[in-house]
Amino acid sequence: MFERQIRAMISAMLVGFLVVGAAACGGGPGSSALLGDYEVISVTLNSTGCDGEGEATDSSDLLDDGPDGIHGVIMVDSCSWSYPGLGSDSFLQVVSCSELSDCHEEKCVGTKINIGATHEFRDGNDDDGWMTDGDSTSTFGNDDDLCEGTYYTVSMRQDEDGTLVLEKRSYDVEPFEETPSEFGDFLACDKEEAAKAAKPDCTQLEVVRAKPVGADATE
Repeated sequence: MFERQIRAMISAMLVGFLVVGAAACGGGPGSSALLGDYEVISVTLNSTGCDGEGEATDSSDLLDDGPDGIHGVIMVDSCSWSYPGLGSDSFLQVVSCSELSDCHEEKCVGTKINIGATHEFRDGNDDDGWMTDGDSTSTFGNDDDLCEGTYYTVSMRQDEDGTLVLEKRSYDVEPFEETPSEFGDFLACDKEEAAKAAKPDCTQLEVVRAKPVGADATE
């Protein structure tokens, strides 16, 4: 989690440069069939394992929250940028909002870079599904410079009927040592080390389903 916060801070510092010199967003996985707007139709949570979906829930780690609860709409967008000296990137961004107009303000258009995407997917394809870039961790260091907490993966796919499916699977980790951060002179919990330390049994499964805007939820 701390690493992700640092990444966001650095990204924010670079926005000024990227807006001036970046190539147009909207490229990347632009041919994905998942691109578009969706309405959330269900959120379930199995807090005891991952053998099957759990009960409906009114809270979510996969979606952002607003004043009225879980955001009810999702936008899947294609983004890419390239800047001399900084390299390039392309990915699918997922943004959850309370209104579609709010999501559309976060579209990758022209030189506009969105720092606040709910999820970014760089690995995968439409046939096999998409996975978060590497995998995320909510591990944290303790007084012994050991990391502990939870390792999780987020995946995205589209069912045959067009339903968008997001899944978050969580795993407890064995304590592991902090390592020097790539962002400064301090120790941090590396997500690749967290993946190695993850216990094999999935402990929690959250599933979000959303239908394309305008589609009949019963189809």
